Amino acid sequence: MRAVKRIEKMAIRVIRIEKKRGISASDTEYLIPDATEQPVQRPKRKQRKSYSGKKKGHTQKTQYITDPAGRIRAVSRTYPGKTHDFTIYKKQKKRDRFCGVPKKADNGYQGIRKYDKNAEIPYKKPRGGELTAEQKDFNRRLSKKRIRVGNTIREIKIFKIMSDTYMNRRKNHNLRANIIAGMVNMKITERELRKAA
Repeated sequence: MRAVKRIEKMAIRVIRIEKKRGISASDTEYLIPDATEQPVQRPKRKQRKSYSGKKKGHTQKTQYITDPAGRIRAVSRTYPGKTHDFTIYKKQKKRDRFCGVPKKADNGYQGIRKYDKNAEIPYKKPRGGELTAEQKDFNRRLSKKRIRVGNTIREIKIFKIMSDTYMNRRKNHNLRANIIAGMVNMKITERELRKAA
């Protein structure tokens, strides 16, 4: 276990996402936030905090923010499974300053426009009503852009430590999430270089 900790400390210096807290519109066209859940063992205390009604079990949540290429720009802290996606976004907003960069979010981020006026979320179908053709078209176009973050999260979950029930100490989860995010970014860069060649 000590050897693993030493390797992790060395790896985080080399394999990690670029910690650029202030991303502007000149750096990227837009950003896509999304949170993902991972099962954890049932805690001995404060069980309600980590119980996710969506997953019907105890989980922990991490938010990833990617650019249009799928490259990870920010990894949030690890939060208990009960924490709402938008709550994580608000907490991270104080830390990650991506002012002026449009966001493409899903319906888990209702209320995001209070914090980011140029953010976009899908139209919700009104109760007892229907969406207009323009609203449906907007939702389709937004979904096509948001698919990038889903693909990136899938690449993260290829690593079993990020998809199987997390058995380790939770305080080290964020360190591992950052190392794996760095590895995924390296993979994306390599893919882009191969395309360009």
